[in-house]
Amino acid sequence: MKFKALTSIIIVLSVALLFLYNTLAVKYYGDTSIYHVGIQPKETSISFVFGSDSSVTTPVVLSNHTRMALTSQNNIFLTYHLLDSQNNMISRDNKRTNIDVLNPYASETVQMIIDGSIEPGDYILEIDLVEEQVAWFSDMGNPIALVSLHVE
Repeated sequence: MKFKALTSIIIVLSVALLFLYNTLAVKYYGDTSIYHVGIQPKETSISFVFGSDSSVTTPVVLSNHTRMALTSQNNIFLTYHLLDSQNNMISRDNKRTNIDVLNPYASETVQMIIDGSIEPGDYILEIDLVEEQVAWFSDMGNPIALVSLHVE
């Protein structure tokens, strides 16, 4: 009986210490998850002429709030979801933009590629990041950024 009580106490203390360690590690050393990246477009509205190019670019500032370097060599890409002007999803999976190396706690401006063959109309871009074959950053709690898009 004493052995079971002692074992229970050790397990409870171990779990409590592990929780405390994780809480302090995140507080003092930052989140260990890669899904914590600030996304800030430099333009809130983009316009282009349909078919003018095979692609168009827009500057987006990415701020890495993690202890890990992020790069497309590790299957992490900048991308967007295309919505109509009423926020209905048109296409979730669109062109990818390579990220060279985004060092921990650093910010970089990346020229995000937008498909130039989007039909004329008004749209909304939800700018997001994706770890290919794993997860969309927004599905893991990372905030997206919105940009209005007008195609003539």
